Amino acid sequence: MLPVEPYSMDHLSTFVGQREYHPGNDKRGKTAGPEIFGVAERIILEDYAPPGVLIDRNFNILHFFGHTDRFLKMPRGKAIFNLLQMAREGISFKLTRVLNAALRTRELQRIEDVSVKSPQGLIRTRIIIRPMPEKIAGMEVMIVLFETINGQGKKDVVSVTSGKSAGGHKEIQRLEEELKSTKEYLQSSIEELETSNEEYKATNEELQSVNEELQSANEELETSREELQSTNEELVTVNSEHQQKIDELNKSYNDINNLLESTEIATLFLNLNLCVRRFTPAVTRIINLRPLDIGRPISDITTHFQGIDIHGLAVQVIERLERKKLEIQDKKERWYEMRLFPYRTGDNVIDGVTIAFIDITDLRKLNMLRQISAVFENATDAVTMQDFDGNVLAWNRTAETCYGWTEAEATRMHISEMTAEKDRHDYAAVARRLQRGETVAPFHVIRIPKGGDPMTVRVYASTLADEEGRPIKFATFERPVEPDPK
Repeated sequence: MLPVEPYSMDHLSTFVGQREYHPGNDKRGKTAGPEIFGVAERIILEDYAPPGVLIDRNFNILHFFGHTDRFLKMPRGKAIFNLLQMAREGISFKLTRVLNAALRTRELQRIEDVSVKSPQGLIRTRIIIRPMPEKIAGMEVMIVLFETINGQGKKDVVSVTSGKSAGGHKEIQRLEEELKSTKEYLQSSIEELETSNEEYKATNEELQSVNEELQSANEELETSREELQSTNEELVTVNSEHQQKIDELNKSYNDINNLLESTEIATLFLNLNLCVRRFTPAVTRIINLRPLDIGRPISDITTHFQGIDIHGLAVQVIERLERKKLEIQDKKERWYEMRLFPYRTGDNVIDGVTIAFIDITDLRKLNMLRQISAVFENATDAVTMQDFDGNVLAWNRTAETCYGWTEAEATRMHISEMTAEKDRHDYAAVARRLQRGETVAPFHVIRIPKGGDPMTVRVYASTLADEEGRPIKFATFERPVEPDPK
C-alpha cells in the first residue's frame, strides 16, 4: 500500500464537503443514504484523519477519534481517562506545559517532532492542541491531535528490533533525542517556575497589601463598633428617658380625662380651621357628636341650640383674641353658660378655640327661688306654705306678726290648730281641690292667733308643682278682713 499523506481537520472538512452525497440525486438514496454517510465518515477518519481526543479543562478525555493506542496507553485497575496519565513515554512531560499554555491563552499550541515510544517502535509525532472557541454544554474543551511526521503511516515506524549495528546507532540517537527533550522540558519547567515564582511574589505582595488594608479596615471597624456601642448606650438612655416621659404623659392624659369626666363640664376643642379636635363625653348630651366626627368642621355639626352660630362666635374669638360668654337655652329648656376662649399651647401660640358649656339650669332655679324667697319674706300679707295634709312648711315675718307664732313654732303645727272649728272641714276640702290641680277662688276663713281673738282673713291659694307639673304643695296669701262698720 502506498503511503498516504495525513489529513488535518481542515483537509478532512474540505474532502467531505467535496464528496457530499445528495440522496435526492440518486434512486438508491432512500435506502442507503444515512448508512453510506456513516461508513464513509468512519473510513475517512480512520485512514486519513489524524487520531486524537477531546478533553475538558482538567485534561479528562471525553471522546476518542481514530486509533490512539500508538500514543496513549490504557490504564490498569481503576478506569482513569486522564490524558497526562494515559500518554506514552516521550510525550507526557511535554504535554503538561503545552496543555496549560493552551488552557491559559485559548490559542492553538504545537509540539513539533517528538518521538513517541509505542509497542511498534519510535514514532516521530507532531501534537496539535486546539481549544474550542465556544463552550460546549457549559464546558471548556480542547482537541488534541497526533500527526506522524515524514509520511509515516500506521506501519511506517522505526523498529526497535533491527540489526545489532543499526540498533546501537538508533539507540544512541534515541537516547540523545530523549536527553534533548528532557533538557528542553527542564528548561521550560524552570522558566515556568520562575514565571510562577514572580507571579506568586506579586500575588504575595498584593495579599500583604490586602492584608494591611484589611487590618486597617478591621481597626476602623473596631473603632466604629466602639462608637456604635457608645451611641447605643446613649440611645438606650434617651429611650429610657422618652419612655419615662411617655409614662408621665399617659398619666397626665388619664388624669385630665378623669378630671374632665368628673366635672361633667361639656368641653369642645377646635383647631385653627374650626374643625373638631377633641371633646368630652358630656358634650354629646347637647351636641350631636361621635368619635367619627373628629376632624369635621363645627359648621357641619348640628346642635340643640336655636339661633346660636357657634362657628361665627369661634371666628370672632380667633380674629379678636377675646373671650366670650353668653347664656343659651336648648330645646329641652335647659340653660347653659357658653364660654369661648382662644386655645393656647405651652409656647403661648394660638392653635384653636376652646368652648365650654356649663349647665346653669339649677342655678337659675336657685336664683329664682331666692327672688321668690325675698318676695315671700318681705310681702305685706301673711304668706304660708303647706302640704296637702295641712302641715305648715314655711311662715313669713308678716304671718309671725299677724298670728303671733314664730316660724319655728308654726312649722311644728297643723293648720287646723290655728283655724276655727267651723272652717276646718271647708279648708281641708280646698286643699284636696288644689291637690287635684283645680283653681280655687279667694275665700274667707277664721284664724285663731296666739293668745288673741279670732280674726277673719281673706285667703288666696296657689298650687306649687314639681318639674313634671305635678302638684306637691300650695301657698296661701292671707290678708285680714276689716269688719263691716254697720
